[in-house]
Parts: sequence; structure tokens; C-alpha cells
Amino acid sequence: MVALALAWLTLFSPFSLLEVPPSSSDLSRLQAAKNLGLAALEEGKPEEARKHFETVRALAPEEPLGWANGAVAAMRSKDLQGATKLLARALELAPRDARVLALDGTLRELAGDAGGALEAFGRAAEVNPKDLASRWAAARLVEQASASRAAREIEAALKEAPANLFLLARLCEARRGEGNRAAALSACDRMARAIDR
Repeated sequence: MVALALAWLTLFSPFSLLEVPPSSSDLSRLQAAKNLGLAALEEGKPEEARKHFETVRALAPEEPLGWANGAVAAMRSKDLQGATKLLARALELAPRDARVLALDGTLRELAGDAGGALEAFGRAAEVNPKDLASRWAAARLVEQASASRAAREIEAALKEAPANLFLLARLCEARRGEGNRAAALSACDRMARAIDR
């Protein structure tokens, strides 16, 4: 699950823009809790990360960061029910943020809801057309069911990154999966031209 490897590395919005800005001591505690939580995720300590993101949520309950990163920590702990609750709140607070939508796609995929995951990754890519990871996740999900749809998803991602060798290689595979020899050769030629640059 590609998105599980990602942590929410930046603040969703500056804490100072919250309805009730935190005091300077609370801001210090928020920054420390956020940084310690991200470090724990990086070190593979999701339970420790969960505790730090609980602190972020307690100090700034309207900040999506604590909810979204709490969901990442829960997913890494294989607590999909806990992740679902945390991510639901992040989605309420940030319904049009591609990062939250991508996490929703990852959670749905982990829960076995390929259709819901595909929809969430699609919304993430719609909100942020440069979100290549979500476009690839969508293409990966449909690849087995429909090589043609996978090729369309990959082509959409290539509009944002036309020389991306990973995507070009996947396009070549998808076109071969369609059984269209000419399209497969054309896609592989695109990849070869990108390599030659």
C-alpha cells in the first residue's frame, strides 16, 4: 500500500489560523507533538506516534493534521476501525484536500473496498492534478480489471509528468494488457525516447 509509506510531513495549515490560536506555550507543545509523532512514524513506532497525535488533537481539535496523521499511525498498527474514525474527522475538516482523500483511498484499499479506493484516489487526483501517486494508485487498482482504463489513468498522470519513466513503463505494460500491439509499441517507443533524453 503505497500511501502508507507517506507521512503528512507538513502542517495542513498554520496553527495560527485556527479559530482560537494557541498560546505560545501550546504552540510549542503542538509543534513538539507533531514533530515527535512524525519521527515515530518514520522510525516504525506507530503506537508512539498515535500518542503524540492524540496530543495534537487535544490541543488543536480543528486542525486536520492530528486526525490525518493519527489515521496513518492507526493504519500502520493495522487498526482499520480506529483509522476510519480518525480519517472521518479529517475528511470533515478538509473535504477537498488531496492528501486526506489519498489517505481515504489507502484506508479503503486496506479494508478491501477497491471501488471506494478507486473513487477516493480519483477525487484526490481531481483536486490536485499533480498528485501522481493517487493517479498511479487508481491505475494500479483498475489494471487487473481493465487494462484500457488503467492506460487512461496513466495517460492522465503523464500529462503532468510526460517524461516519468515509471509511468511510461506502466503504460507500456497496460497497452500490452489491452492486446493492442500497435498501441503497446507506441507506448514503449515513448519510454525509449524519454530514456534517450
